[in-house]
Amino acid sequence: MRPGCRVVAQAVHRGMALAALTALAVHIVLEILAHNSHAIDAVVPFLAQHRPLYIGLGTIASDLFVLIVISGFLRGRFAGRWPWAWRCIHAIAYLAWPLCIVHGLLGGRAAKPYVNWSYGACLAGVALALTVRHVATLRSNDEKVPHPVSDRLSVPAEGLVPGARVAMA
Repeated sequence: MRPGCRVVAQAVHRGMALAALTALAVHIVLEILAHNSHAIDAVVPFLAQHRPLYIGLGTIASDLFVLIVISGFLRGRFAGRWPWAWRCIHAIAYLAWPLCIVHGLLGGRAAKPYVNWSYGACLAGVALALTVRHVATLRSNDEKVPHPVSDRLSVPAEGLVPGARVAMA
C-alpha cells in the first residue's frame, strides 16, 4: 500500500472508530432516558433487570471498545516501548465485535426481518474483509517486492508536463 493511501486508510479507520464511539454513547444515553436501562448497566455487566446476559455482553463489548479507542489515542506512547501491548489491546476488537452482534440481536425486543438481514450483511462484509486481510498477509516475498521502474520512457518526457524539459542521460 502506498504511503498516501495508508494515511487515508488510517484517517478513515480513526474516523469510523470515533463515529462508532459516538453512536455507542448515543445508544447508551437513549436507553437510559427511555428507562430501559440504568446508568450502572453501561459500565458493570450482568446487572440489568431485563435480559441480563445479553445486556451484560453488550456492556462488556462497550467497555472493551472504549479500551480499544483509548489505546488507539495512546498508540504513540505504546509504539516505542510496548508495541506488542498495543497490538494485543487493539486485537480485542475481534472479541468485542461478536459480543456486540449477540447483544444487538438478543438484548432487546424481537428484531424485524430487515434488521436480521442487515446483521447478516454486516457479518458477510466483515468475513470478506477478514478474508482479504488474511490473503494479503499470505503473499510471498516475491509478490511484496516493488516492481522495478524502467529507465526508459515509453513517450518523450517533454510531452508529459507542458513546458517541462527533461535531460536524458
